[in-house]
Amino acid sequence: MHVVIISGKQNFASGGDVKEFAPLKSKDILFGNYGNVLPRFRKPVIAAVNSYCIGGGFETAMMCDIVLASEDAILGLPEINMGYNAAGGGPTRFTKLTGKS
Repeated sequence: MHVVIISGKQNFASGGDVKEFAPLKSKDILFGNYGNVLPRFRKPVIAAVNSYCIGGGFETAMMCDIVLASEDAILGLPEINMGYNAAGGGPTRFTKLTGKS
């Protein structure tokens, strides 16, 4: 069996530059082509999270089949605190993975 391992050299993924999303309209973000690849991937995908894993990087990790995080991993969805929509469905996906409480 083959697997895919996603990792980063210094950080797993610190997401996109929030300033780039500011001029976009909500419908462009909601209906854009974000996060459509991993859920349809046929091989198991493992996220090896080290250091920062925030925003779109955290959403990508949550789409993986297995997430392994180092002790210094920092995970979060900071765009929520800035009033931006988490385009990859981060809050919904996080609630499904962890439960409401």
